[in-house]
Amino acid sequence: MMDQEGVYSTRDLVLATYLSLKGIKLAGGYTPETKTWSFKDPKVCEELSIELRNGDSKVEVLKYESTRRNLLGMVYDKKDKSYS
Repeated sequence: MMDQEGVYSTRDLVLATYLSLKGIKLAGGYTPETKTWSFKDPKVCEELSIELRNGDSKVEVLKYESTRRNLLGMVYDKKDKSYS
């Protein structure tokens, strides 16, 4: 979903991982209040989202898993800091 700031946000870990693998830069990382990852270049993000949903995407499994873990690490880092 695109917000008014020209940033693409998603709660979908699979999509966030795919966008990151495709080289889309994070715009603000993970936001715990909305439980979303924010990315720059919303138009490209929307196109890649459709590509992923249509099943036209291919990724290298090890790179995908590594990227997914990095994104999940952002979630846990934010949780740890909120309890401090």
